[in-house]
Amino acid sequence: MAEPNIIRFESVTKTYEDGLTVLKHIDFEIERGKFYTLLGPSGCGKTTILRMIAGFMEPTGGSIYLDGRVINKVPPEKRQVNTVFQDYALFPHLNVFENVAFGLRIKKLKKDVIAAKVTEALNMVNLDGYENRAITEMSGGQRQRVAIARAIVNEPEVLLLDEPLSALDLKLRTEMQYVLRELQQRLGITFIFVTHDQEEALAMSDYIFVMNEGRIEQSGTPNDIYDEPINRFVADFIGESNIVPGVMIEDYLVEFNGKRFECVDAGLRPNEPIEIVVRPEDLEITTHEAGKLKVKVDSQLFRGVHYEISCYDESGQEWLVHSTKRAEVGAQIGLTFDPEAIHVMRFGETEEEFDRRLEAYEEDEETEVGSHER
Repeated sequence: MAEPNIIRFESVTKTYEDGLTVLKHIDFEIERGKFYTLLGPSGCGKTTILRMIAGFMEPTGGSIYLDGRVINKVPPEKRQVNTVFQDYALFPHLNVFENVAFGLRIKKLKKDVIAAKVTEALNMVNLDGYENRAITEMSGGQRQRVAIARAIVNEPEVLLLDEPLSALDLKLRTEMQYVLRELQQRLGITFIFVTHDQEEALAMSDYIFVMNEGRIEQSGTPNDIYDEPINRFVADFIGESNIVPGVMIEDYLVEFNGKRFECVDAGLRPNEPIEIVVRPEDLEITTHEAGKLKVKVDSQLFRGVHYEISCYDESGQEWLVHSTKRAEVGAQIGLTFDPEAIHVMRFGETEEEFDRRLEAYEEDEETEVGSHER
């Protein structure tokens, strides 16, 4: 019976000879057949993780498992893993067919088997009929598809993608996002995608690991990450946020900007200092008198589907608003929001601390309900 988790990292670290530590006790599990993304800024360690899975780099400490077997020292060619690189790494002197067939020829498969597999792979990436085309005659998007076809033709258990869309223009990137997502679902194999682009990660992934300075700050579904950021780094890195200091008065009641507001968060200490996150799209423009927040419009930009409006309240706190309504620069307006729009973060809280807090709170709730029933 196959392991449910195809890849597992146990306390994996990586330190270079110059003393620089790029991974700090990384623990995670990756299930079969899902689209995972390692998301974070440059230098956070996400590509290092990818290279370790591929076998191009060994960890300094900890264990990496593939299909339940430790693979720390297993060479790349012995792993059922293929990689799509940022620069495609295609052979310019070979045509499309020969590029895709390269790995199959190494395996010494029969010619008719190779032809059938290459044809199928090119069909999957919508390049049927391009078999004899020179690589130098193809666009960036077409080359990217060739690189993907070359990877999937070997039928890997895991496909690693190292920022494969970063060199493409916006329209091609969007097109390739659809191609990759549809391809992963059709093949049913595990994709591990590396990017620093938040929108790309949110659009394509089943599950995201947000990384920073060699650590996983938070992991979860795109909705989890966006709606429930664990700390300021995640809230700031994933989308745009209004982040303000506040106080957790009691469960479901917070204070910020000198006022108290109902919220849906609980489980923190009474009167504990916190940070409040309100997403720009969750703020609604109303009259100055009716607003929960009273602000003055400082600037406005049209973004196609919405206006991006920068406002300041009396304390000098900036509020960013995404709205389909215009607001004149200099106008006094009000902002309103629902309790669900307020997300509470504890200062510097890690994902493990958040999980423990949530678990403790849920246990307390169950105990309280049980005592009432008795």
